[in-house]
Amino acid sequence: MQKSRSALDHDLTQNREDILRMGSMVESLIHWSLNSEGVVSIGQVTEGAQRGTTIRERIEKRSLQMLATQHPAARDLRCVIAAMHIARELERSVHHCSGIARLNAHDEEVRRYAILQHMREHAMTMTHSSMDAYVRGDAKLALETAARDEVLDESRTLLMRTMLTTDSQPAAPVLLRAIWTAHNLERIGDRVVNICERVVFEATGHLSDASLPASRRWMENTTA
Repeated sequence: MQKSRSALDHDLTQNREDILRMGSMVESLIHWSLNSEGVVSIGQVTEGAQRGTTIRERIEKRSLQMLATQHPAARDLRCVIAAMHIARELERSVHHCSGIARLNAHDEEVRRYAILQHMREHAMTMTHSSMDAYVRGDAKLALETAARDEVLDESRTLLMRTMLTTDSQPAAPVLLRAIWTAHNLERIGDRVVNICERVVFEATGHLSDASLPASRRWMENTTA
């Protein structure tokens, strides 16, 4: 039985609110998973991961119900599809945070590295910006946000080069934790790029690799 238009609008709004709720949670978990001001709370991050999965499942269930009962078309259909993809990427970001927390919960040494703290702040900023682009339906902002992923890629490479070539290399366990922490932060950036691709898809119907210069040129030409 097909629902009314008002019911569809309500469900689309609920999806959007849940996505923003997840985005805010991811920002907080990135901070807490590599907290330089005190002890990392694994329990807090683990609880966040469980909440993230719950919200993602709720979005998927609601979206499938909309597809089955409403048969949305055009922009509405893109909203439903994008929400499911974005929720999945945010859930994966939460699990990257869990990995960071488990690596560094009981040792402050890795958490003191300036490069990792810079990566943490940058990952939080990218996540926030992707949610701004999502709520505004701003394809240009989404592509600008995706382009910032280069900073995380370069920072991870710099960290590895510095730690492997310095005269005073850290102990192997510290070295491995730092490398895996950087890897998880860089992967959060990749998730943001994927989110931005779906924001562009929802806004324009165009789906491509947002990290490529060609995509940014296409957006500049179509929005001029």
